[in-house]
Amino acid sequence: MTSPRFRWPGRLLLILSSTVIALALTEGALRAYYWSRGVGRADLPELLRLSQQGPTELVDARSVFGIVQPSPFPDVVYELRPNLSGRFRGAEFATNRFGLRGPDTTRSKPAGTLRIAGLGDSHMFGWGVGQEETFLALLAQRLGQRGVEVETLNFAAPGYNTAIEAAVYDRKARHFDPDLVVLHFVGNDLGLPHHLQPPRQLQPSDWYLVESLRTLFADRGLDGELELLPHNLRRLPVAERHAARGRYAYMVGEEGYRRAMAKVAQATQRDGVPLLILLQSQRDLVSAVAAEHQIPVLDAAPDFFAELKATGDTSRAAWKATFRIPKDGHPTVAAHRAYAACLEQALAERGFIPSTAAGTVANR
Repeated sequence: MTSPRFRWPGRLLLILSSTVIALALTEGALRAYYWSRGVGRADLPELLRLSQQGPTELVDARSVFGIVQPSPFPDVVYELRPNLSGRFRGAEFATNRFGLRGPDTTRSKPAGTLRIAGLGDSHMFGWGVGQEETFLALLAQRLGQRGVEVETLNFAAPGYNTAIEAAVYDRKARHFDPDLVVLHFVGNDLGLPHHLQPPRQLQPSDWYLVESLRTLFADRGLDGELELLPHNLRRLPVAERHAARGRYAYMVGEEGYRRAMAKVAQATQRDGVPLLILLQSQRDLVSAVAAEHQIPVLDAAPDFFAELKATGDTSRAAWKATFRIPKDGHPTVAAHRAYAACLEQALAERGFIPSTAAGTVANR
């Protein structure tokens, strides 16, 4: 009989070999899965086509891959897929037949209804909050309580900047005959949208298992998918970022922002539709450009402070904890409430809705 002390090397070898085989099989399965979903392919149109082919019933989508598709308009580039339903980043999510996050609607405006079109990025879109928790949905609820017949159309999509938002108005939103357009400014609107930059190319020597674990534990707050139209570009090579920036140079920087604002200002003025810029705090560039085109700027900072003051803690730490999703940075439901309150007050001050008594708003 073999002594027990001579058995453990064989057992250890068996355990090690079994582990290696299991890891190899897992790695092979991950490579097959992610290759089918576009990992390793840096061609944006191809990734968008693959995204478009995903299921319309979302179990719990974590990234924009699967909820976006190519846009028929080159200056819009990509847009939300229509008729999606399910959950996105743990929250209820759905798009209507026009690819807008929100309830179904018609292109023609119902009589006696105040129709508000929103242009923005992942903040207005409602990254990480529920279907009825975006600030446009909350605004509609607040106005409904005043007795106002209102419809808010959310044309926002994750990653958009001001240049794309201007194109979205001209290509899409204006055809819905809005009574008011709200453009939400976020600090990164001067830069290139994250999703127009190619994902980092994984090499054959890279372990997809390691990359998957890194995405799962290190970057899940921003990505949630392995290098598929990522929202976090920290590991993207600088040369690739610069190449993408050159392709879309007309969108970025101060000059890109000024061009975009001139475009959307001229388009809304041509259509006779009032335009408001919404932001959390005043920025010199935004205020200066808005003044050039006589566009009102709404600063939601006082409403954020009022929301925070109600908690009894107005510290910087409390501000971050109250208004930013942890490990993410996108607005919480509390932040969306503050934006909705700011918009409601602005609409009352500008005569779009009754300031006190309930009533309906006729077509312009």
